[in-house]
Amino acid sequence: MIRTWFYLILASLIAKFLKVEHIRRYLDKKKKKCKESWTIEEAQGYQLKLSQAKKIMMSRSACLEESIALFLLATSYRKRVDWCVGVRLAPFSSHAWIEVQGNEIGESIEGYKKIFCV
Repeated sequence: MIRTWFYLILASLIAKFLKVEHIRRYLDKKKKKCKESWTIEEAQGYQLKLSQAKKIMMSRSACLEESIALFLLATSYRKRVDWCVGVRLAPFSSHAWIEVQGNEIGESIEGYKKIFCV
């Protein structure tokens, strides 16, 4: 649980202080060190741990922070996942999520057009 909190706090700082392009480059460097992919079951298990950890946090945590935290958790185990960002036009909204083997983890992306993935 401590590792999950750590990455949730780190993700909150990253989201607050870095531009999206810098986040992309940082995550891309982390991903290049990973050899194998997380399984869907592993990703769902850590998504659940992340959901439990954020209940205890005293700060805001939305899709951007949570997706970055999950990405960092995966790469801390040298496991590869995709960090994706997309938009919906009517009404306008942006969204960030994690994909494993082409499957979104813990998020509904219905109506969102993927803009990029790391």
